[in-house]
Amino acid sequence: MTFISYAQNFEDVMLHRALKDVDKGCYIDVGAHDPVNDSVTKAFYDVGWRGINIEPVNEWFERLQQDRPDDINLQFAVGGREGEADFYEVIGTGLSTMDESIAKRHAKKHGLALKIYKVPIIKLTTICEKHIEADIHFLKIDVEGTELSVLKGFNLKKFRPWIIVVESTLPGTEKQKFKVLDAILLAADYEYIMFDGLNRFYIAKEHAKLKKRLMTPPNVFDGFVLSGTGSSSFHIEVANAQQQYKEIESQAQALTIQVNRQDEKLHANGVKEKELLLSLSEKETKLQEIESQAQALTTQVNRQDEKLHANGVKEKELLLSLSEKETKLQEIESQAQGWWLESERLNTELQAVYSSKSWWLTWPLRKLVQFIKWFFYRPIQMVIWLISIPKRLLRWILVKLIAFVLNRPALRAEIKQWLIKYPRIYNKLQLLAHSREVKSKKLKESDVIQKDLVK
Repeated sequence: MTFISYAQNFEDVMLHRALKDVDKGCYIDVGAHDPVNDSVTKAFYDVGWRGINIEPVNEWFERLQQDRPDDINLQFAVGGREGEADFYEVIGTGLSTMDESIAKRHAKKHGLALKIYKVPIIKLTTICEKHIEADIHFLKIDVEGTELSVLKGFNLKKFRPWIIVVESTLPGTEKQKFKVLDAILLAADYEYIMFDGLNRFYIAKEHAKLKKRLMTPPNVFDGFVLSGTGSSSFHIEVANAQQQYKEIESQAQALTIQVNRQDEKLHANGVKEKELLLSLSEKETKLQEIESQAQALTTQVNRQDEKLHANGVKEKELLLSLSEKETKLQEIESQAQGWWLESERLNTELQAVYSSKSWWLTWPLRKLVQFIKWFFYRPIQMVIWLISIPKRLLRWILVKLIAFVLNRPALRAEIKQWLIKYPRIYNKLQLLAHSREVKSKKLKESDVIQKDLVK
């Protein structure tokens, strides 16, 4: 049976190849969008799989309810906490998000309308605890920039999807953002497998045998055809070809009906057999022309398939080049991950010390030492402060007197003549005259005064 792909970037082809041995499995689609167009789960639903679709936008949720009656469809936003938050709906698209900056950038770039309203937020763990009773074969997360918050609200120790597919580029760009995603998933015993230009694929280590099935991009051996309903250029070309073929087929059917009616009319009017044959010959010629057009269109479709295959080969070469660069990045990230795990280990040891019996048993002793320090230190400080009061008062009086004398040249000269007889007192007062307290009086003649003192 030919596999029909609906996803925009062949995600369903990759997942089908990896999980082809699973009969009627289970999936979770966070940010499900439309049940058909660009859907990663549509092909699996058609062959008997069932799962959970989570979509906060009312338009897409109603379509899911209509097209996926046997699935569990939930109208929530998924995050790292439960409650309520602002949601930015980019109307008529799959670009809606809880990230204000991303939504406004999309609206401005494409000239789209923006609608803002509150939506309930629920953790993915809570959803799984309520609805999941068996294995989750794959989890797809595409929430336009808030994928990290989804993972923060998911207990990967309790629930273990076999494969996790996370959109890892900034919405509408080719720039990747995956370092924190990697840290969370690698710490939860998941292994990074590949990047397809839009998403990163991870496999739980207990299902590592599936790894080899995801090492190559979609190719001719996957035996799939495109539905023509997606938003990518691959689907659009197929859809255009199908539409042209349908138009030619409808023209052929209309001409056949016209021929049949003319035949009946000619038979009723008793037209000679020779004239009838000639008329039929002309119509058959027209039919042959239409059939040749249909054949030419079929050839065109085959060429487009070959072109898509060639593009797949080029993508494979590009992925090989990218894998070399990602290997270097992974080495750096593994070092960062090591430091992160070391910090977690040290934090765990610190918490163990805090919760140990020896820490609680020594608590009274630590409090007693603190009390003794406070009890003796405060009185000593007070005594020192009281003893220093006369000295600080005398210094203040001297500063005022020196400032008073320095601002009066005649008085300064007389006192200077007297103080020169007592060098020790004179030197101390000279130092005090240079102090910050005297300078702060903003004396205009401070430079002159200092020169006189030096003399």
